[in-house]
Amino acid sequence: MARSVEAGLRSEGSRWLRRLLRFQGAVDLLAVVVPLLPTDIIARLHEASGLGPFPQSPIADYLARNLPLLVVLHGLVLWGVSGDLPRYRPLISLLGWAAIAHGVSLVLIDWQAGLPGWWVLGEGPLRALLGGATLLLLRTVPPIVPRAGAAAREKGESP
Repeated sequence: MARSVEAGLRSEGSRWLRRLLRFQGAVDLLAVVVPLLPTDIIARLHEASGLGPFPQSPIADYLARNLPLLVVLHGLVLWGVSGDLPRYRPLISLLGWAAIAHGVSLVLIDWQAGLPGWWVLGEGPLRALLGGATLLLLRTVPPIVPRAGAAAREKGESP
């Protein structure tokens, strides 16, 4: 009976991890519209966010369109790994730790850049928190244990 309870907790944790990865991925995928926006709309959104006038320079326009595409790529990766948690367990772990490091870095970068407090406190800590939640939930996903014959073949030995 204890074994079935443990299996139930693991499967429930796996479901929540899958939901968390897909939620993050879905939010990231929303960024796909930003590169399609006219520059004047991007400028208005920039100003409405309390960031002042949007810089009229090629690099600002480039970054405003290129960065969201990287966010979309991240969202696609999250959706992809959510489909097979045991198989992608090592990559999910890397993504969780990277999210924590990214979150801490974002706090420092945002603060140094002089972004509004709501931005500094909302972006970095949230990213780090999601990374930590990913790692906690990943503990419920059992690792894949290679069969003896597969391990021997990888080492070049005969089983």
